[in-house]
Amino acid sequence: MNYIIYTDFACPFCYIGHKMLQRLEQETGTHFTYRFKQIHPDVPDQGADSRYLFSGQRIDAMNTDLMEKGKEYGIRPAVGKTLYNTRLATLLFYYLEQHEPESVPHYIDAVYQAHFTDEEDISSAALLEKVLKTTGLDPQLAETARKDPNAMDALRQAVREAFIEGADIVPTFVVGKKKFKGLCSYEDLRDAVKEEIPK
Repeated sequence: MNYIIYTDFACPFCYIGHKMLQRLEQETGTHFTYRFKQIHPDVPDQGADSRYLFSGQRIDAMNTDLMEKGKEYGIRPAVGKTLYNTRLATLLFYYLEQHEPESVPHYIDAVYQAHFTDEEDISSAALLEKVLKTTGLDPQLAETARKDPNAMDALRQAVREAFIEGADIVPTFVVGKKKFKGLCSYEDLRDAVKEEIPK
């Protein structure tokens, strides 16, 4: 069965979507394939002011919504002052998926937490090296992933697949032939998954 989430480490709504899928897997045993892509690939390495994309008023409204939706999962994600370039974090995800797949769930959790709970710079190689160390992996894998052509190919493939699926915003959830663009309700996603589970 086709269960996919198109997502990005830069997106606080995606963090909530990730927590939703963790709960859904516990409840139904359903595992989603994660396909990370960069929604803001043009953000410079040093980051950019969030107001580059959103007005202060819109950021306040988004953060109120995020606070309310995150409460159910015990998290408080928010649009911070800085947008970070997620290229290295994304390449490292694809490298780990290919070479250390058992570490991927912890890695995803750790990067989201570093970004939205600890308010750290997830574009930083030093931060990602620290994440790798807490995962029990060699910190040097961050630099390996940066240079790995297969990780880059996987990212490009994910971008192509997202385009074909029409997943132009994140998170986008694909459940069989159904598609949920943006952060849908847990109940709607769970019901769609249960409809797909063979009786």
